[in-house]
Amino acid sequence: MMNAERTELTEEDVAPPTTGTVKQEKSTASVYGLRALATVVFDIDSGQKLDALHPSTCGLSEAAKTSLAHLALPHCNNQDEGDTQFIVRFRDGPDDSQLLFGFVLFRQQKDESRTRGYFQKALVLVSTEPYVDLYDRVLRVIGPLFFKVGQKVLDAVYNNINSWYVQ
Repeated sequence: MMNAERTELTEEDVAPPTTGTVKQEKSTASVYGLRALATVVFDIDSGQKLDALHPSTCGLSEAAKTSLAHLALPHCNNQDEGDTQFIVRFRDGPDDSQLLFGFVLFRQQKDESRTRGYFQKALVLVSTEPYVDLYDRVLRVIGPLFFKVGQKVLDAVYNNINSWYVQ
């Protein structure tokens, strides 16, 4: 059970279940499946576009990047301001055989300086694994930090998650 005073997640809070007594190697790719962190914005001239991808060498195909950009912002948004979390699925790979999961935190804030009157941006964790509870918690912690501090948070978050392992 999480302590209400604690603001950081620990390995105990987010570790996926292991089967049997086999020890897992220290490998995020096989345990947590985090492939990349991305940000998507709505541009009045070009529509939804990928704003940042970390690491840039994550290997997502151009088709997957386009899919991610189109899926990361809600198609129907009836709220005025606030955060919305949801999950998307999209395909990647040379033959579209790999299914990826995008865990999205979308933020919309009133901003009169923008043409449409709102700031709209999404933070997306791209994973090969559907760890819904894990990435829901991660987004709830890092989302506000990302929107306060900016893109430099992506590197720290990516490296931090890659340091987790199952014992």
